[in-house]
Amino acid sequence: MYLYDLTKYPKLFCCVYWGRFKLDNFNNDVDVFENRNKFVEEFKITKVCKMPKYVEKNIEIEYKKNIIDHLECYRTDEKDYILVSSPYGNGNENIYLENGWIVYNKLYLSDVFTYIKIIPMRNKKI
Repeated sequence: MYLYDLTKYPKLFCCVYWGRFKLDNFNNDVDVFENRNKFVEEFKITKVCKMPKYVEKNIEIEYKKNIIDHLECYRTDEKDYILVSSPYGNGNENIYLENGWIVYNKLYLSDVFTYIKIIPMRNKKI
């Protein structure tokens, strides 16, 4: 059994690094699985996707500072992109927050903070 099997959305999470861990090799708690389900429902996630170039450019600073870890990219039913990063270690919080990331429910491990960044669809009318 894999981690993605313990969510309501295995078709989404089987495609990300986190989801491909075997349950017996992973120390996790129920909150992470529940948080993953809530994430999909709250943001109306429709799929895991590859980042378009304009989205990737939006996180250049984070790449240059080498703080991105366990990066996941999702698309919403509104066609926006939501990036998820769950870095290990301390000291990166300010860089994330200064660059438009939001602290979110833990989606990787119960002892690792998760940050999300919402990037609107290119040319979206607001």
